Amino acid sequence: MTVKEKIDKEISQLSPHELMKLHDIILWLHEKKKLRIRVSHVNSPYLKVREALKGIGNLSNEIIQERRETL
Repeated sequence: MTVKEKIDKEISQLSPHELMKLHDIILWLHEKKKLRIRVSHVNSPYLKVREALKGIGNLSNEIIQERRETL
């Protein structure tokens, strides 16, 4: 028995009230998926900056080196 068949069997045994709850859960999952897609677009400027600074080298090592030189 496939997962889909198992789910169909379980759904057929639900009351109308439980079906409405299940519907709400499904809608929530779709909204969560859309939110995840939007969040990935928010990170886009951050990724553009990382791409722009990629050729500069290791900035962390440069900062550490500068601190050593000032001490």
